[in-house]
Amino acid sequence: MQKQAAMAAKRYQDLVVWQAADEVRREVYRLTGQGAAARDFRFHDQVRAAASSIAANISEGFRRYSPREFAQFLDYAFASSGETEHWLDDGVARRHWTEEDVRTARLQLRRLDAGLRALIRYLRSPKAAERSRRG
Repeated sequence: MQKQAAMAAKRYQDLVVWQAADEVRREVYRLTGQGAAARDFRFHDQVRAAASSIAANISEGFRRYSPREFAQFLDYAFASSGETEHWLDDGVARRHWTEEDVRTARLQLRRLDAGLRALIRYLRSPKAAERSRRG
């Protein structure tokens, strides 16, 4: 599904992986907007920055010239997804949230990571390189 979205996408918002990243961002903003997490300003800012970085890297990579460069920015997005997961763990450890509170965000991150890996694999494939050369 991601392969088709990458080929047919006219805007980064059309990409399934960007849509998934935006869902993660919205969930993280919901979590950090209430309770103890909302009052822990440094933590609040760090987890939001990590979650926002995922979609930002996807959108920046989409505007790059080559599939190779796009894949590099998807690598950054994948790393930011890992950082976001770290902050979810940290929020549970700080007792800002329970495991139940972060369940939706964790599921969203797993789906996002699978989509990112698939799109990265495609962009690094000979097929993507050939399509890029043909214009």
